[in-house]
Amino acid sequence: MSSGTRKQWLLGSTTPAFPARFCSTSEGRRNLPDILQDAFGLKSITGFHRYGRTLGAIIPIEAVRLLAGYPDAVDDAMKIRIRNAALNLLEGQGDLR
Repeated sequence: MSSGTRKQWLLGSTTPAFPARFCSTSEGRRNLPDILQDAFGLKSITGFHRYGRTLGAIIPIEAVRLLAGYPDAVDDAMKIRIRNAALNLLEGQGDLR
């Protein structure tokens, strides 16, 4: 992300988690290549909001494999990190219910 980009990084406190952050949809459009690279390389999760409402997220492909019902395709440590990053993202926006 560029130096002028406002980021909110939410890291797991005791259990490892991949980076999770929120950005506005406008910021996401401007920085999409960087966000995609972070999802691939850092395994980060980026949530997008507009007018204070969470709209969606870009997640690593390993998280998609878990959602699709292929848990054996992802090792146990990665499962824990993805789950914790997702929880951090939801807690960061107050969307955890």
